[in-house]
Amino acid sequence: MGEFSLLLEPFEFSGITMKNHVLMPAMHIGMARDGLVLDGFIDFYEERAKADPGPGLMIVGGCYVEERGMGAPNFVGLDDDRFIPRLREFTDRMHRHSQPVAV
Repeated sequence: MGEFSLLLEPFEFSGITMKNHVLMPAMHIGMARDGLVLDGFIDFYEERAKADPGPGLMIVGGCYVEERGMGAPNFVGLDDDRFIPRLREFTDRMHRHSQPVAV
């Protein structure tokens, strides 16, 4: 593979082990309602987490940390504890596949 020989090699960064050097960038997929992630959101990311080799790190886009910063009604909410249970379900499903995820 020559100059790209490290691309699919695992590595550790800041205490997080990643299965390769491939990054899935943030993108808004519009699968949230009133800040809560929908089943389709979790399924979308889980399918990519299950891929072989899949991304070393997935970054979730379309999120807001303050309600006035919500770009659309189908953005993922991070500004209230009521979102934690669904976000926990999402991260648990990603971690089931040893998939690091970030916002």
